[in-house]
Amino acid sequence: MRSAEMTFTNVFAPDRCARLVAQHAVDPALPGLAEVLATTGNAVFAEAAGDAYDREIARAVQRSFVASIIELAGGAPTGQVRAESSAYLRELRERLHGNRTSDRAQAAHVQWLGDQIGRFLSRPYGANDAVPRLAVPNGAPI
Repeated sequence: MRSAEMTFTNVFAPDRCARLVAQHAVDPALPGLAEVLATTGNAVFAEAAGDAYDREIARAVQRSFVASIIELAGGAPTGQVRAESSAYLRELRERLHGNRTSDRAQAAHVQWLGDQIGRFLSRPYGANDAVPRLAVPNGAPI
């Protein structure tokens, strides 16, 4: 679902998430990244009402949400954004593993999402995965 993908890409843009972390550190009354992830995730994974088509749309939105958080956890330029989004993915994976349903399509979907998260979290971390450091400018330090 392209509209969900576009929405999550904008909401969870790495620079925006870094600002959430920084602003929450300065003023704890402001929402932090962990709170935004949890609130958004609770809305995305709320019980889908309606017919089979509505439930399929909900699953597409959930796939887009998880893909966006995986991308954020794997490529954000700040360590705290990667840490908080990875922590959220761990929590979500546990939540998904506890989700029991008799709906075969939903059960397959939940299992697949959990597997995707698990593959991401257990990926080998190589030197090429590190975020590049900024080049030191020429001249004497101030």
